[in-house]
Amino acid sequence: TSAISSEEIKKRMPNLDKEIIIKADVSAEVKLNEIKNIKEITLVLKEDYDRREEWLNLGIWRKTLGDYEGAEEAWEFVAFIRPNDPVAFNNLGDLYAEYLIDFSKAEKNYLTAIEKGSDTPFYYFKLHEFYRYFLKKPDLAVEILEKGIKATGDASLKTILEDYRKEM
Repeated sequence: TSAISSEEIKKRMPNLDKEIIIKADVSAEVKLNEIKNIKEITLVLKEDYDRREEWLNLGIWRKTLGDYEGAEEAWEFVAFIRPNDPVAFNNLGDLYAEYLIDFSKAEKNYLTAIEKGSDTPFYYFKLHEFYRYFLKKPDLAVEILEKGIKATGDASLKTILEDYRKEM
């Protein structure tokens, strides 16, 4: 992250004083817990923006409360400060597929997660699910599993592919 100018960071960093939006139907206990978590982590991030885990968690907590734009901002910032880290890209893929319903952004982020974490079977599995259940493209669902098996040699991906082929 040292190559990123402080002006660029200031421009890209989400507003940490942003209102906590609650749109999800969650219990009062979950609401209170996530609000407390967000407030605590926000203080940490105001002291030091360069904290991957905290930004990832901020996104998770905002998503839990139904603040999908807040989650998007947090994970986009992680992707900006850690461009080679696949986790934020995978999280964004899920967010765009399931909540913000932007399939082109979902696919792009899942593919980026695979590019950055090509040795991680889970990313291939997530893209397989996206192709299978959201885009309903069995050919792509099979293709990404085959690619994942080739890249990782993972036995669980082989099992998923075998089961999927029997289903089709």
